[in-house]
This record gives sequence, C-alpha cells and structure tokens, in this order.
Amino acid sequence: CKKSCDFCSCVDNAEYRITLADGSQQDCEWLVRNDDGTNERIANFCFADDGVSASDVGNECILSCGFCYFPPTRSPTRAPTENPTDNPSTGPSAVPSLEPSLPPLAAPSSQPTTTPSSIPSVSPTMPPTRKPSEFPS
Repeated sequence: CKKSCDFCSCVDNAEYRITLADGSQQDCEWLVRNDDGTNERIANFCFADDGVSASDVGNECILSCGFCYFPPTRSPTRAPTENPTDNPSTGPSAVPSLEPSLPPLAAPSSQPTTTPSSIPSVSPTMPPTRKPSEFPS
C-alpha cells in the first residue's frame, strides 16, 4: 500500500496466517514473538525474493515486519508527549470533540501565543484604559 498511496494503516491483518515449511500456520505476531530469531524470520518471510520489496507476508503483517511508514509532520512539536496514548487514532476524527482533551491550565502561559485565535474572546482580558494609547495596538 505504501507504493500506491504513500501511507499504510499500521496494523497486522489478524486473519492472515503464515504457512511454514512443515505445514503449520502462524499469525503475524509469530514473526516478533520472541527476540531469538526475529531478524531471521523477518528477513525470510517479510521480503520478496529481491530482498527489497514486501512479500505477501510483508503486505499482510505490516506492523510485525516493521513496514509502518508515517510521513513527517509539517512542523515539529515543541516538546515530546509526556503521556502517549495506548490506543492512538489512525487519522483525524470526523467531527471535533465536545470537550477539550485537557483542562485549562490554572495559570496563564509565560509567553503569548504567536497566532491569534480565529474567534473573539468571551470577555475582555483587561479593563478599558482611561485614555487612548499613543500608538495603535
């Protein structure tokens, strides 16, 4: 799928089974179930004969074969995530959430935002001044 759309859903096909030489079948997780032999199993099962392209196993066991591809973000985040989720979403939600993900901070930030809000404030941030400012703000 990476060749056709430059993005893959990073999950193994839970229904897919790898047929071994002895006729037994294993799920995708078998490739990485224990460290002993993992690299050899991935090399033998995930790649096509050319050693570069994904095999049928590689196309079905994308996560276990290590073929997940995440395009780079447009801009870096300011800091790493402190508590990453155990169950990340695979894409943006169809509609915004009704409540914020995080509660507002108790104190204002030390730096003003670099981009203004697209909607006006509910209440003014400061009381009106007694006289106009010398320069427009």
